Amino acid sequence: MATIDITLYPCRYEEKENDIPRKSVDLILTDPPYLVSDNDITRTNQASLHRDSGEWDKTPEHAYQDSVKTWAQLMSKQLKVGGSLYLFISFRQSHIWVEAFENNGLQFGNVLLWHRVNPAPQIRQTRCWRN
Repeated sequence: MATIDITLYPCRYEEKENDIPRKSVDLILTDPPYLVSDNDITRTNQASLHRDSGEWDKTPEHAYQDSVKTWAQLMSKQLKVGGSLYLFISFRQSHIWVEAFENNGLQFGNVLLWHRVNPAPQIRQTRCWRN
């Protein structure tokens, strides 16, 4: 039976950039900021709602886009030919990621949708397109 050598890097991508050899990574699985925090949402005839995911998710959009471009450059250097990359991102930012990857020679494969059948209860009904 063949042995499997697994190395995990639980860190920000720029922290290990120089430690990971080029074209040596089989799989990148990451959960970058979603950029979904906002200052305030006011619903008609209801209280103001505040969606705050934390400081890590409050990057200005132009800085976020620059970060995505840098990240895609680094990953394209380290991902093996035939390797895979999986991101947990908001659909609202998916175009930014796809463009950055394609500009760095990576090929977009597909969108995977995770439909949670047992999510945590929602106190406020703020889901998309709710009337």
